[in-house]
Amino acid sequence: MPTFHIHIQGRVQGVGFRPFVKELAAKLNLKGWVLNSGNGVEINVNFNENILHILKDAIYECAPENALITGCSITKIKSEHFEDFKVLNSSACDVSDVLLPPDTGMCASCKAELFDPKNRRYRYPFITCLHCGPRYSILGNLPYDRENTSMAHLEECESCKEEYHEPGNSRQHSQTQSCPDCAIKMHLYDSKGKILDITPENIPHKISSVLLDGKIVAVKGIGGYLLFCDATNADAIALLRTRKRRKFKPLAVMYPDIKTAIGDVCITETEKKALESKEAPIVICLKKQECKTGISYEDIAPGLDSIGVLLPYNPLFCLISEAFKKPLVATSANLSGAPIIYRDDEAVRYLPDIADFILTYDREILFPQDDSVLRFSGETSIILRRSRGMAPAYYPNPIQLNHAVFAAGAELKGSFAFNSKNVLLVSQYLGNQSSFESQKAFERVKKHLQKIYALKPDHILADTHPGYEISLTAEQLSAQHDAQLRKIQHHEAHFAAVLAENELLQSEEDVLGVIWDGTGYGIDGQIWGGEFFTLKNTTINRLCHLDYFPLLSGDKMAREPRLSALSLLKGLPKKRYLVESNFNKTEFDFYDKLLEVPQAISTSSMGRLFDGVASLLNICQYNNYEGEAGGRLEALARSGTSDYAYPIEIEEGIINWRPLISAILDEISAGSPPANIARAFIRSLAQLVFKVAEAEEIKTIACSGGVFQNALLVDFLQELKPPDVTLLFHKQLSPNDECISFGQMAHFTINQQEAVSHPQEQLSYA
Repeated sequence: MPTFHIHIQGRVQGVGFRPFVKELAAKLNLKGWVLNSGNGVEINVNFNENILHILKDAIYECAPENALITGCSITKIKSEHFEDFKVLNSSACDVSDVLLPPDTGMCASCKAELFDPKNRRYRYPFITCLHCGPRYSILGNLPYDRENTSMAHLEECESCKEEYHEPGNSRQHSQTQSCPDCAIKMHLYDSKGKILDITPENIPHKISSVLLDGKIVAVKGIGGYLLFCDATNADAIALLRTRKRRKFKPLAVMYPDIKTAIGDVCITETEKKALESKEAPIVICLKKQECKTGISYEDIAPGLDSIGVLLPYNPLFCLISEAFKKPLVATSANLSGAPIIYRDDEAVRYLPDIADFILTYDREILFPQDDSVLRFSGETSIILRRSRGMAPAYYPNPIQLNHAVFAAGAELKGSFAFNSKNVLLVSQYLGNQSSFESQKAFERVKKHLQKIYALKPDHILADTHPGYEISLTAEQLSAQHDAQLRKIQHHEAHFAAVLAENELLQSEEDVLGVIWDGTGYGIDGQIWGGEFFTLKNTTINRLCHLDYFPLLSGDKMAREPRLSALSLLKGLPKKRYLVESNFNKTEFDFYDKLLEVPQAISTSSMGRLFDGVASLLNICQYNNYEGEAGGRLEALARSGTSDYAYPIEIEEGIINWRPLISAILDEISAGSPPANIARAFIRSLAQLVFKVAEAEEIKTIACSGGVFQNALLVDFLQELKPPDVTLLFHKQLSPNDECISFGQMAHFTINQQEAVSHPQEQLSYA
């Protein structure tokens, strides 16, 4: 009988693909073997060519639920006789071509086992199977076998070994299985480093007991440590905020189940589906007027109308939630601004300053990750943080490169991207790269992935900002690898990212790019952020932008919305008294005189325009965390009832926002409800998008930048969209700066030269 070699590529390791192939071979009475290799799954098998289409269809249509096949080649090879069908030991190769499997939330089958008294894994905190559990976070190398994970040191018991080899078992060839007889050891510490308990049966109840007493507990999760406290206890939340130095930034809440969550927040079917998905992210949901659980709304998310909701996504969290029976505040175990703590020794060393108790276990985390966060505008998903469950593979890959390229990304929302053969990876969120700790996290993850994929880049891509730490990192990498360094303008990278996500890099039709964020270095040396671009004939051009206004005190302006308000009033000196009360006399006199002097650096930032309006409405004068003013403005606007908009003029490529600000000031003076003003402001910006598109006669609009995390703005865009216009957003990536590394690579594919914005005809209309 003829022999064929089958090579299957994609996310085919860590998902139960070899057991699937063995079962398929049994059904079709095929003889041969299957193994994992560095390039995917390899199969040698005897069969007659008349069943070729049956075999190939079965591979695609019946593959494991977490598999993602990107290629399947079948080649006739030299005949070989096989007596049976076997799963062989894996083989490695120099350069891998495998999509790394993400960490996956606990499946329904494992959850049923967890609470089944008749099951031998009853209440065992580390149940996993072929279809769920840690993958990316514990991976040391490829192929994906236990010996290449952080579970290599854990010897399986005889029962687990039998399951491993048993055909049809949900743990056949599972690399992460364990049970009470070969358990992953747990250790519950107090804040003095003393071990209080190591018994899995007791620990969830002990944690529940101390949480009820108002204590804070650090628990090791899939990608790092989380801090838990009672979400109904205002004093416990205040203590957590004080210790973590997170005074106002919203906290997520872990509910034991959907039914309990619905008592406190509005959950649409789309949001429910996301919460219960295998990615198991935090989902931002609108608060209800009254809550049934008694959670402390204002302490959890001050000034906002929504909270981040998540469900227990691993068996340990399920057991803790089941014992506690109430909502838990669940937030990354770190000091504000620092990366998540994920190593056990660091947890025991540093977390006693925050947590009263610390729970560790003997399964090392190799790739640390925060929880992913998203929200929705109708059916449209808006990713706020792409991390656990979503990173690092990106597929389908819209970026085809003949070179090995590493893109360093942006500063404030760090992520990097690189390609290896047919694989494109975009790292998980890695924090603000101006922080030394975040730089170390960036370097650790980069080195680890470089090792797995044997990456030797020919090109290094970086942001054009000369003062970014990440730009310096890119320069060092360029010298280290003797690779060519290319710098790409920040907002062009944003535009290229959303174009690539929607497969429009080579679009024959013109595309309008609306790129709104807080900060990005422009090619004229100014700070951009309220930009419109066009893609015409695969060339990106800056079309128009918010008129520049003074950047007062540099980066301080992003932290103090009152400075944005004062800057916006530069041309309206008689109105400056409206914001005078936000400064002491010395401050006001200083900034007032400063505005009379031409500023070296100005900004077109839409983020700062939002800040300025939030300040004028007395919503927020100081940002305690990034985006606070914009978030509070959105929450206020959602309660408004206005359906009108303010005037905005455009002349010679400049968007004149002054009529809008003047109208807002008039409404404030007239005593109009602030919620209505906020709503009209956001609605005005949505109308501006279509005004520009109509003037340019462009029917396809692509939006990117942190401002598009504003769900109400996206709501208005979808509501006001003309029927013949296509509105596009990001799909697998966040609109914030996490997408920049991906965008740098996308830009590189459409422009192999230095990134330069080209002059273009400018708009003039009112």
